[in-house]
This record gives sequence, C-alpha cells and structure tokens, in this order.
Amino acid sequence: MRQSDAKRLHREVLTGFWKPQPTFTLEGVKPFKAGLTIDTMMSVLRTTMAWNNQLAIGMPKRPLAGDFAPGFMMKLAQKDCRLALQMVDGLGVVAPVGHATLAALNEGIRYGLQDMDVGSMLKMREEQAGVTVRLPKP
Repeated sequence: MRQSDAKRLHREVLTGFWKPQPTFTLEGVKPFKAGLTIDTMMSVLRTTMAWNNQLAIGMPKRPLAGDFAPGFMMKLAQKDCRLALQMVDGLGVVAPVGHATLAALNEGIRYGLQDMDVGSMLKMREEQAGVTVRLPKP
C-alpha cells in the first residue's frame, strides 16, 4: 500500500468511525451526528475479549484527555514486547498480533515518542490523520 493510500485510509477510519457526538469531540473535523460514538464502541468492546483496563481506565484518563506525559514509556513497552517475541519465536509459536504491536511501537519510537506514554500512539495517529480525538472535559 502506498503511503498516500495508507494516510487516506487512516483518515477515513478515524473520521468514519470516531464521529463527534455529545459525549465525544473530534477537533478539525466538521461535526455531524451519523456514525458510532466512543460510548457505543466502548459498550461493544466491553462484551468482547478486547476489553481491558487500558480501554476502561487508561485511555479515558490520559490519551483521550490529551495527556501524553510519560507513564509507561514507549521505549520500555517496545523492549518488553521485543523480548517476549524473541521467546515466543524461539518456541516456534506464531504471534501475528505481537509482531504488529512491536511494529507499531517501533514506528512510535522512530516518530520520537520513546519517552512518552504508550498512549502517545494516539497522538501520532492524530497527527498523521490531521485530526484530534478527545473526550470532552467533565
């Protein structure tokens, strides 16, 4: 996929699924009411194996509030992920999600986010797509 196609697809995914609603804002994108809200997405995720405390607590309190200060630094997450994959690969186990995670962490480090919280991946994606994704202030 060409970089321009990837950027267009990324923008379409963000603007196509994370549309502004009363409980969610997407700065830089013209507001409209159709589509999924973050509340709907969280509600669906709560019923799946994808639900975790990062989605329940971490993302709303930090990245979705615009806080990307160091917490669990990306360079440490990358190290842990790399070491885990070395072990998994050594056992001959296929771990496509782990490898995709490591690729994303490597991208974040190349982007200069190594000392920021892992949630700063949101900031990187926002900048790439030209949008800002935030929960409204209480």
